[in-house]
Amino acid sequence: MRLLTIVVIVSFCLPTKAAIIETAPTDAGVGISILGAAPVQWALAQIESGHFRNPDKAKGSSGEVSRFQIMPEVWREYTQSRNYSNPIVAWSVAQRILKERETWFVRATGRRPSAFDLYVMWNKPGLYERLGFNPRRLPQKLRDVAVRFENLVHAIR
Repeated sequence: MRLLTIVVIVSFCLPTKAAIIETAPTDAGVGISILGAAPVQWALAQIESGHFRNPDKAKGSSGEVSRFQIMPEVWREYTQSRNYSNPIVAWSVAQRILKERETWFVRATGRRPSAFDLYVMWNKPGLYERLGFNPRRLPQKLRDVAVRFENLVHAIR
């Protein structure tokens, strides 16, 4: 019974193999392609819903859904599924959003995003663009969370 409990805890905390879509490293820079999907997936879930008892059923104060806390109207742009609690579906949606925002960031700045940039593009892409993609101009609280995300990503690489 103890072994079963450990397995459940590990599978709850770490991304499942089915949910991880591996991407090969590319040229210079970071981005999800360089960071790899698994560290980004795990770190994003920890930041967005790690404090919930059941992150797959998490609902944010503004109505965000899934372990990645995606607004329902954004979710619907990427899938017709309403299975917010399925971690495989949620990661598929999150990864498509991240890739689209990464592409936007590269076009706007001419460089690949760092893990810090990737989190800010996840959380407040419009604000980051308005601030010229300058981390120093971001609100301190958002910078702090982005640094935490960056540390989590690099801790499991």
